[in-house]
Amino acid sequence: MIEIRQETLGRGTAPQADLAVVSQEIKYSIWTRDLQVNIHNVGSQTAKKIRVTFYEETGTVQTGRGRRKIGELTVPRLSWPMDLEAKSLTVSIPYVPPSTNVIITVVVDESDSIVELCESNNQATRIFAFDLGEIHAPRNRVGEIGGDLTSEIEKGIR
Repeated sequence: MIEIRQETLGRGTAPQADLAVVSQEIKYSIWTRDLQVNIHNVGSQTAKKIRVTFYEETGTVQTGRGRRKIGELTVPRLSWPMDLEAKSLTVSIPYVPPSTNVIITVVVDESDSIVELCESNNQATRIFAFDLGEIHAPRNRVGEIGGDLTSEIEKGIR
């Protein structure tokens, strides 16, 4: 015989959001110089006023590591998967890395102001190894790296 006893109150049966971030979906665009992440809602309720916070950690074990808030933004709402497809939204913040090796952490609803089915999927971390020369290269327009080579090409044509 198996006996089941509830020792603490559950979260109830009301629909709840379930926000999630995944480390593989934290990306950096060298073209626009920004960090991007997909925010997911896999719950059964629309999430509103979702705070998304980005942190960076630099340094080494020898020099000491420091965690610093890069930025924060608010997503007004993210629907729930009423059609059985997880709902997601890509958000981004401007960012130029201070060093080659940086650990980026993204946290959704850090203050736990949104009632969720699961809180353990609200944080993701990704390690980046940046090429600072490529990131700091001058840009004429979005998607273009380097200076104007037209005059250099014309000099070579005789």
